[in-house]
Amino acid sequence: MSERYVGAPWRSRFLRAPKIAFELVHRSDFTMLSCLASAKLGLKTGCDEFFYPVSVESRDQQAFERRNTAVRVRGLNGAWEGMLRVADLRPAVLNPHQLIAPAGRALVIPRRTQASYLYPRDGPLRADLSDYVKAGERAGVNKRKLVQDNASPKRWFKQARGIVRSSWALPYNSAYDYGAIDNAVGAVLNGRFVGIDPLDGVDPDLLGAALNTTFVVVCRLLEGTTTGVEGAFDVGPPAVRRMMIPDVRRIEDERAAEIFNVLNEMRAENLIPSAPSSQAAVSELRNRLDLAVLMGLGCSRGEASAVTGRVYESYARWRASVEAVETMMRANRREMSRQGRNRAARPVDVAARRIWEEIEHLAIAYPSDLLSSEDATEAVDVGRRLKIPTQEPLFEAGVVFAVDGGRVDLGSYDRARYLGMLLAIGFEPPFEVPVDSTKARAIVDAFEKDLAALQREVRARAEAYLGEPRAVDAVVNAVQQLWFRKGRSLSMTRR
Repeated sequence: MSERYVGAPWRSRFLRAPKIAFELVHRSDFTMLSCLASAKLGLKTGCDEFFYPVSVESRDQQAFERRNTAVRVRGLNGAWEGMLRVADLRPAVLNPHQLIAPAGRALVIPRRTQASYLYPRDGPLRADLSDYVKAGERAGVNKRKLVQDNASPKRWFKQARGIVRSSWALPYNSAYDYGAIDNAVGAVLNGRFVGIDPLDGVDPDLLGAALNTTFVVVCRLLEGTTTGVEGAFDVGPPAVRRMMIPDVRRIEDERAAEIFNVLNEMRAENLIPSAPSSQAAVSELRNRLDLAVLMGLGCSRGEASAVTGRVYESYARWRASVEAVETMMRANRREMSRQGRNRAARPVDVAARRIWEEIEHLAIAYPSDLLSSEDATEAVDVGRRLKIPTQEPLFEAGVVFAVDGGRVDLGSYDRARYLGMLLAIGFEPPFEVPVDSTKARAIVDAFEKDLAALQREVRARAEAYLGEPRAVDAVVNAVQQLWFRKGRSLSMTRR
């Protein structure tokens, strides 16, 4: 009897993490983050362009702290602009990219954020909020499923789901520079963040410092899910809870001073130090933080230096390998873009297109290439669901039968064959059939000969690209359809 699998995901654990990560997660002074903090996903509103209006004028911080002050904002992707009360808004961050500065990733969310989360007070709608709500209804925001699921019983524009204002925020998706963001201001976190709140007895600053170490940058690769972009991982709440991080509960007060010093310097610079480069280059602040945390756990300076050195070297080798793949993938995507292809294309379709490009100049378009201006044709207006005889019958040789029992007499078996050829190519009624049976026979004979030759040629070429018989058959059929499409593009009559 099969049993439910309860282990951790394997998709990245054994494929895409630096070797040193497996040593770190087995250290006795590391623990799962779930033992130190809670993790919850930021808000999924169902319509961020409505629920996160953006300020369009700069106001001093004191103005935003006066709850009755109205500020000018723009919402619905710029389709609406008006005045909303500060009391109906909460400072918010939508994604980690908003916190990137020229020097790098900001460590601290500012008190004054450009975006705000719409969180109206109970009672009458103040300032231009009523007009904004009506604009949202005209845009159909209130009809979106997730908006309806999150709505308060009487007000669709006030979401009932609890807002996430955790003291630390981890990016849901991040490539190399993965770090925790200080949210002491209590900004509302969007669903592109995972909010982290320390459990009782866990020092918030020590937790934040541990989350910004290189050890967490490495260990999260074991739990994250690759996104299709090399080096980028989705790390949602379940993965965050499993991440192994330094157990800050083991850090005694007298060993925490240097950790606080480094963290305060990071706050003063408002910078999360970059992750080690592919050449193992590390900023001084990152190195000092890593050493301070290990020494806080009881390691000597020499032991801490040895561990961090090995971590940087292992991570650098991993990063260099991933960056090499990224370089190749960018080159491949540029070439695919040049050829009008995309990553979603099936190998069979790619092979078929390549083979067709190689032989298209040799393939004539049926039937137009074999018709002249002197060939008279007759329009036969019948449906596509016909039964065409596979060999000439003794009686009524030119009769074809519809599936509903109807019949059409074309006068000769060769004209019936010609109609069958048009059906195979994919033409739609009314069908133009040559009046001359001899002409019809000559075209159909040539078509059958060329079809057999095309199938042989495509099969031989496909076997050189694909070894699997079913794939070869699929390529043959795909190229045949491309040939038929060429015929349809030039019509049933003479060119």
